[in-house]
Amino acid sequence: MPRKAQAVVPAKSKEKSKPTANQSPSTFIDGLRDAVIESVPIDQIDAGDVTFQYRFTTDTNGLRDPIAREGQLEPIDLTDSKPHRIIDGFRRVSAIRELGWPTVRAIVRRGVSDESAHQMAFAKNVVRKNLSPLEKATAIRLAKQRGVRPASIADKFGLSEKQVARYDALLEFPKSLQQALDNGRLSMAQANVLSRHPDIDIADWEKQVQAGNWSAAELSRALRKSLKPRRGGRHREYISVQGNEVRGYSWRLDGRSDPAEIETAIAAHKRALEVLLKLRDASSSETDSRLTKRAAR
Repeated sequence: MPRKAQAVVPAKSKEKSKPTANQSPSTFIDGLRDAVIESVPIDQIDAGDVTFQYRFTTDTNGLRDPIAREGQLEPIDLTDSKPHRIIDGFRRVSAIRELGWPTVRAIVRRGVSDESAHQMAFAKNVVRKNLSPLEKATAIRLAKQRGVRPASIADKFGLSEKQVARYDALLEFPKSLQQALDNGRLSMAQANVLSRHPDIDIADWEKQVQAGNWSAAELSRALRKSLKPRRGGRHREYISVQGNEVRGYSWRLDGRSDPAEIETAIAAHKRALEVLLKLRDASSSETDSRLTKRAAR
């Protein structure tokens, strides 16, 4: 029995062609009236204007090859000024420029205000899931500087205002701690614990965290135990001052020492220094007196 013929439905082809200068605009469905994709010459875009940039980096690794292979699948957003300013799509513009393509596919936002452009740029970067902790922290800091309220930032990130404040504080962490966090070697909670102790060896504690697979709570307990000042036993003598006599003792302090213990050592040495200076002055005066007597003979 012959098989029933089936209708052939042509498959939808994905656009992979390189953009050309005479490419015609096509409607881009995003609910906005002016949302029309245009082919914009790349030399009409001011890529150096980072007014609306919220990402920490424009590194094109991992993006240039897919664009070369599949074409530019997502349009960028531009202002209608000449030259155009990028609202969203800094990395895509950089990748296309590196590929040597003459045009980019873009939505030119006509009549958009700087405030609206900032809101659009922030929202488009916030919803992306591949932001590193430092990129997220930078976006939060820039949003605050540009007048976005913390409550609005928290809402867009899906965070509490307390969490937003923690990300903002990340930019004040030591560079080594920022790198460990950004590279995934430490969690946000672990980095926050280590940031409270600026005098410790971060690299050493990072190794201990990795070796012990510690949670933030376990790390906090280990730090408290390590930095806890010694109690009981013989009182440590850093330097002894009795009358006009100064006596020194063997001791050692380092970056992990208790701050109160360091202050005690400083105070002891200040007292000793005062006595030593008096002894020096007294010795100098006595020497001068002896010389004067000799000269008079």
